[in-house]
Amino acid sequence: MPNPHRYSIMTIAGVIIYTATLAALVVLTLRHEDTEAVMVLAGPVVAALLVSGQIGVRADRHDDALDRISRQTNGVLDQRIRDGVRAVLDDRPAP
Repeated sequence: MPNPHRYSIMTIAGVIIYTATLAALVVLTLRHEDTEAVMVLAGPVVAALLVSGQIGVRADRHDDALDRISRQTNGVLDQRIRDGVRAVLDDRPAP
């Protein structure tokens, strides 16, 4: 069963950079210095890391689900084919 609490490295890096950016913004604001450069530089980077991390986690979950479906379907189909062949052979008149 897939772990719903796993995070990708990109998501963790995004959270760390977001926290550092937030701390820098607070410090710069308290010192009455310009924060525009930090926002222009860090905003897109943080957004990209968080989005790519979530895409990676979702892709992993989809892969796990597809693997599980594939295993279940293949096993069910094999058994259904065997049962169908057995039923047809049982219904045939004996030679």
